[in-house]
Amino acid sequence: MKPNTSRILAIASVVAISVIWIGAATANAQSDLPPGQHYYYPATPPQGPPPASGGPSLSVDVIFTVPLNVKVDQMVSDNNQCYWPAKIGAPSCFRDGIQDSDHCIWGCMKGGHFISRPEAGAIISVSKTRYSPWMYATQYSDRPNQNVALTTYSLTYNVSGIFGCSGGVCVDYPFSRTLGQSIDIYTSCQNYWTATGVLTQTTVISAPVLDTDHSLLEDTIGGILFNNVIPNFVDSEIRAALGGASGTISGPIPSLATGTIACNRLGVFTFPGDPKSDAITFDFIRPRVLLAAAPQITVQVTQVRRLPLHYLDGSPIYYPTESPRLELYAGHSKLVVSLPQMVENQTFFVGSGGTVSIPAPSDQLVLVANMRDDTHNTLDSTYAVFDKTSNFGNGTQLITSPKVYFMLDPRISRKPIIMYGKGYEITLRISAPFSSPTIRTIF
Repeated sequence: MKPNTSRILAIASVVAISVIWIGAATANAQSDLPPGQHYYYPATPPQGPPPASGGPSLSVDVIFTVPLNVKVDQMVSDNNQCYWPAKIGAPSCFRDGIQDSDHCIWGCMKGGHFISRPEAGAIISVSKTRYSPWMYATQYSDRPNQNVALTTYSLTYNVSGIFGCSGGVCVDYPFSRTLGQSIDIYTSCQNYWTATGVLTQTTVISAPVLDTDHSLLEDTIGGILFNNVIPNFVDSEIRAALGGASGTISGPIPSLATGTIACNRLGVFTFPGDPKSDAITFDFIRPRVLLAAAPQITVQVTQVRRLPLHYLDGSPIYYPTESPRLELYAGHSKLVVSLPQMVENQTFFVGSGGTVSIPAPSDQLVLVANMRDDTHNTLDSTYAVFDKTSNFGNGTQLITSPKVYFMLDPRISRKPIIMYGKGYEITLRISAPFSSPTIRTIF
């Protein structure tokens, strides 16, 4: 017997739609984070903030756990409340039966848009686990990193009572599904290096991951009745749908007294025997010297040279002509140097505009150099660290931006191997207070 195509598609779409409801409470406010760590390049070293002294603190459960539980539980309640109305074909469903836009779930206008009744549904239950907060360094390779407090939640969803409708015909799917989801909350002192650091929360919501460990019974019935289409197709549809149930929300942690919370120190308190007492600690220590009056370090880009680098066949890596742009971070200050199209061995001399100045740091100067080519969609990053004992690298410094590429050489391996080479040589002049000239090469 051939399977009924409409019935298969109806069943296969059920969990995908029902789990979209899972993400509905968070997806609307989400935005995309900028790219993070480059796959091939290491993260730059964190530059702060220093640890807090243990003074002011925020309860993790009060600030994070309670609001998170309220949102997740409301989402589950809305879904389950509208399960039977969707299954019997009711025209609409409102939260708590209050028929207005704020309580609209489907079959009604919400935010100026009509929300249609879903053609699928399921009963959802959820269990939640919070782990103790800990200090973590962000992992960017193309910009400065900082120390943040990371609090992770693990959510497990059980999706059962799955049904789907197509062409007026509704079909029950007799198996449940389990999905796992992680939610990471990063607490940071945004702009801690200035006199206006603000305690900030960034919530990263991952897409739920489907448990694909089917029972033998499910795979057997799926093979007999649906030619093995249902179990695999349901799984793939869920994965595709859940891409919309992830994202990031970021903003200052509010204070009733001042609107925002000032900080330039950060830490955590954890209590394994009493996790309800876990807390994020912070301080705001006013600088003893005004930043504008502090000794300055000046970093000047004097020239950029494209170095020769070839594949085995002699062709240039990456392209014969490239259109790079240099992005240089000195501490947290960013300098962008526009470059012309460049061929191998070409040198570009930078004018007076290639200079950035920052207050002298207390311990080390971190420089991050990116060569970005928007025409060919490439980005290569490197960094250099100069500590106080070297007078922050005072003098002329040569920083080499790498290139990464794949090479297939049967003499070495039958598989492509990742190779690193020298891409661009960046010449800098660092002027630090109370300095004596030196020359160093960084690669």
